[in-house]
Amino acid sequence: MSPILSIIIPVFNSERYLKDTLLSITTQRLFKECEIVLINDGSTDKSWSIIKDFSARYSNIISLNRENKGVSATRNEAIVLSKGIYITFMDSDDLIHPDYLLYNLRYLKNNECDILAWSYSSFYSRPKFFKTQNNTDTILKDIYNDDVVKTFNYLMNKGVAVSPCTKAIKKSLLLDIQFNTNATYGEDLFFSWKCILSAKHILYLDIPLYYYRQTITSATSRFHKNLYEVYRASFRDLIEFADSKGVFSNELSKDIDYHFARRIPALTAMEARAPYGRETQEQHLTMVLNDEYICRALECDDRLTGKIYNLARQKKVKKMLAMARRDALKAKLLFPLKKLLK
Repeated sequence: MSPILSIIIPVFNSERYLKDTLLSITTQRLFKECEIVLINDGSTDKSWSIIKDFSARYSNIISLNRENKGVSATRNEAIVLSKGIYITFMDSDDLIHPDYLLYNLRYLKNNECDILAWSYSSFYSRPKFFKTQNNTDTILKDIYNDDVVKTFNYLMNKGVAVSPCTKAIKKSLLLDIQFNTNATYGEDLFFSWKCILSAKHILYLDIPLYYYRQTITSATSRFHKNLYEVYRASFRDLIEFADSKGVFSNELSKDIDYHFARRIPALTAMEARAPYGRETQEQHLTMVLNDEYICRALECDDRLTGKIYNLARQKKVKKMLAMARRDALKAKLLFPLKKLLK
């Protein structure tokens, strides 16, 4: 009999936090009703040893050790290996709420939904778990996905549209959806958006069940080459996917422009940390701001407010890059204090 839920965890050099991550699942009272799929993605530390130890103790843990292929390829491979009716994901340094499985399995068993989404919180050292209540009916939203743009933006405003770690997705929905193995940053957005475009019935549970660990070495702090080009190709692919599903519209096209333009802060930050000279950084950022999708959004969409977007409209790339450098330095200096306090 297939488990209700498979939890997919790609692992790469995670020995510092991996045991705590796995304990946050295996200590839950409904743990035996789910499956964990662990793929060691070429770790050079003791991650594989930790995985083998947990696999030996629990029969519902599937584990695989192989050479490094990256997080997207690892997730795609794990989806194929998984046996769950629904699939969700975890990062190997994060934690879940002690009642995560209680709430997940309750609603996945009793509802014919395509996606169950939930809220999240973040922490630096120790999470402060939300105090759950027995009756969650007042914080459960039932969404029949007649308007894919409205649904996506509702979940986006709740902060849960992008991450695959904040939703359980019916595996049958993923027959033609994969993570982009050419992307090293932002691939979660396009995977999740395609899932939402494909779903007919979505449930959203407005309580934080997932807990992101904040680290100074996260993907957002590293330089990712050709990020703009990968984003643009991914947005084009998203348009083709929506068209193939019969859900493409002028409203969705406008929303794609908007969400592409919402990448301006990330694209600016990436250029600010690029390993080439400032003149080249300015040229690259100017090219980004001249993109037709971004130009349309900056001109027509009044949702794009704030200093960074106003500077972008004026093509003041030097000021944008200076702002990004200041923000990066501030985040680096404040991180030890935030970790101490949170």
